[in-house]
Amino acid sequence: MRYIFDDAPSTEAIRTVEAGLLEFADAVTGPRKTREFALVARNEEGEVVGGVTGDMVWEWLQIGTLWVREIDRGLGLGRRLVEQAETLARRQGCDSARLSTFEFEARGFYERLGYRVYGACEGFPAGHTQYHLAKKLSDD
Repeated sequence: MRYIFDDAPSTEAIRTVEAGLLEFADAVTGPRKTREFALVARNEEGEVVGGVTGDMVWEWLQIGTLWVREIDRGLGLGRRLVEQAETLARRQGCDSARLSTFEFEARGFYERLGYRVYGACEGFPAGHTQYHLAKKLSDD
């Protein structure tokens, strides 16, 4: 058998690879029932001033992105966005949450919300550390 390594695969090829892994994993774990979510905060003028995105899979909330406009930071908006995401996740049957952040982003913020570091990747990117945090939602 001969293999060709394609460094610019088609969308169809990428989907085939991803579907193959999902089929394998789902046979072990059961269907993941992924549900993406996004919560957006707007000011009185209707401008987007913050938001949180992610998904819920295997009864876990996965926070992908949390952002608050710089002039609106420190007012509790980030906390309220995370709390709203956790509430939505609980309603969907999630009992845990996870996320990744960097030391120059929001590690302390998440720890104040009850998240705990379970892993770190030093040197990603060079000179920095990426932290992986989790939280039991049922203990809130």
